[in-house]
Amino acid sequence: MGALELWPNAHRARQLAELLAEHPRTMAELAGDLGTSLNDAEHILARLRHAGLPVATLDVGDEEPLYRHLHPAGRVCTVEGCGTILRRSNPADTCALHGGGLLTVVQSPVARQVARRRAARRQEAACVDWRGLRQRADLSLREVARRAGIHPALLSRVERGERRATPDVAQRLARALRTTAVRR
Repeated sequence: MGALELWPNAHRARQLAELLAEHPRTMAELAGDLGTSLNDAEHILARLRHAGLPVATLDVGDEEPLYRHLHPAGRVCTVEGCGTILRRSNPADTCALHGGGLLTVVQSPVARQVARRRAARRQEAACVDWRGLRQRADLSLREVARRAGIHPALLSRVERGERRATPDVAQRLARALRTTAVRR
């Protein structure tokens, strides 16, 4: 139970989950700690709740409510013979003595698979020798850029390795050079 599965690009959600596990915070404090607007912090919190993170709102009178990662009260360590009452901030089914107590944020298996495919495409696009292909086709940089519908400066940076060609740009370049060096 101590894991929350998030997509690989959910950096802010990971940060917010970790902040909530530390101690209660107001929405303004969460937004400040994350470096986002209040609206963005509220949306991130809503997505975390939807992903299954139990977030409680603590009413503190006239002040802004505090948000905290809390689990149901009265849970007991599942290790046989232990019987320790678990803290409400403990996401695990065991006490700290038996390895529980920490929230771990992991990528879901589907998210890992998507991230691997994207990384493979980026790597494939980065490994192409665009300058060599262009020179073998006996085309100028401007001509290839015009055929691909990209700015010549972008093509120059891609050829020098200063920028990676996105899958879309790599596909355009491959068509412009009439090659099948890049698959999508």
